[in-house]
Amino acid sequence: MGFGRFRISLILLVALVAVTLQAQKKRGGLTVEDIFNMQTAGNPQISPDGQRIVYVRQFADIMTDRRYSNLWIINADGSNHRPVTTGLHSDNSPRWSPDGARLAYISDEDGRPQIYVRWMDSGQTARVTNLQSGPSRLEWSPNGKELSFAAFVPEEPVKLAQMPRAPAGAKWADPAVVYDKSVYRFNAAGYIKPGYR
Repeated sequence: MGFGRFRISLILLVALVAVTLQAQKKRGGLTVEDIFNMQTAGNPQISPDGQRIVYVRQFADIMTDRRYSNLWIINADGSNHRPVTTGLHSDNSPRWSPDGARLAYISDEDGRPQIYVRWMDSGQTARVTNLQSGPSRLEWSPNGKELSFAAFVPEEPVKLAQMPRAPAGAKWADPAVVYDKSVYRFNAAGYIKPGYR
C-alpha cells in the first residue's frame, strides 16, 4: 500500500475511533459490550480521477454476534460521505474500473462470496459469478473489459489403496483421509481440502 492510501486508511480509522470514543465519554467509559459499537475502516481505493474514495467499513451485530462489512464512499475533499452497500453481510475488495464508471467487489449477500459489479452513475448492481468457493485478489484488466481473480479449484484427494464397498446395511467407520502436504490445517479454518488456488 502506498503512503497516500496508508494516510487515507489512518484518517478514516482515526475518525471512526474518535466518534466511538466520543460516544463512550457520554456514557462513562468503555465496557465489554462496546466491541459491538466499534467500527473500522480499511482497504481504501481512490477513483481513477482522484475525486472519490471507496473503503470497507467493518462493524459488528450484537444480535448475531458476527462481524460484517459494507462499502462506503467519500469525496476526496471529505464531503458526501455515504454508504455504497448496506446490510448484514460482508462486502470487501472494492476495485474501480479503469474509467471510474464501475466498481467491482466481493460480497456474500447471496450466501456465498461472489463478484459483483456496480455502475456508479445509476447504482445498478449485477452479480457476475456463481462460484463454489470464494474469490480473492480481484483486479480489472487495463481496458476495463475483464476481471481477474483467484479461487480454489479442488482436486481428487490422494488414495493409497482402493477400499472395498461396504455391504448393504453395514455401518463402517469413515474412510481414512490422506494428507500429503506438510501444512495440512490452519487454526479456525480446519483441515485443508486438496486443491489449488
